[in-house]
Amino acid sequence: MSSPAQSPSEVLTRRVANFAPLWEIAIAYGLIEGALWTLGSARYWWSLAAMVWIVGITIYRRPTLQGLGIWLGSFHKGLWIAGIAVLFAGVCLSLAGWAGTLHDYSPDGSLAVRALGYFVWSFEQEFILQSFIFLRLELLVGSSRAVMLAAILFAIAHVPSPVLTCGSLVMAWMFCEAFRRYRNIYPLALAHWMIGLSLSLALPDFVARHMRVGLGYLRFVAR
Repeated sequence: MSSPAQSPSEVLTRRVANFAPLWEIAIAYGLIEGALWTLGSARYWWSLAAMVWIVGITIYRRPTLQGLGIWLGSFHKGLWIAGIAVLFAGVCLSLAGWAGTLHDYSPDGSLAVRALGYFVWSFEQEFILQSFIFLRLELLVGSSRAVMLAAILFAIAHVPSPVLTCGSLVMAWMFCEAFRRYRNIYPLALAHWMIGLSLSLALPDFVARHMRVGLGYLRFVAR
């Protein structure tokens, strides 16, 4: 038997639902860009709005921990990525020491605190990139295309820093491909943390500008 004809309102509702992942990404990305291109209290409110939106929509969709990639079942499968990050960090710091660019990212002496904070931020970035953006792009365009589109969006978020924009494109492409295969963000967060921290210690301020992006990159003044 053929299914009963749908009313115009039902058709519209179905079409809106099909494109829900798109506008969920668009709103989240717009709020993140708002935070990146503002300063002071405005940046705080943009950041808070982005966090509330991403967390709120995630909870509303009621995914499983496995679906989000924040379970431990496949953690071991992606550990080789963290291993490569350790090698990268070692080479990066060694070259910086040889070139004389190795420096303390935290002039006030709280490097351990900053490193811990960056670890949390690395996990948050991977959650946004993989568990929020990639999963929704995957619903819209499929896994293979979602890898590249998510990587491009991640790279654009690092404009106007040429080093971070180019580096983020490569790293995000690799990490999204790894997430597509292993569905676990923990090894990716570890690798993200080690790569970002080593670059912040190795690259001189006139190049990396304290790893800032957006308006913070343009307003940075080296001391």
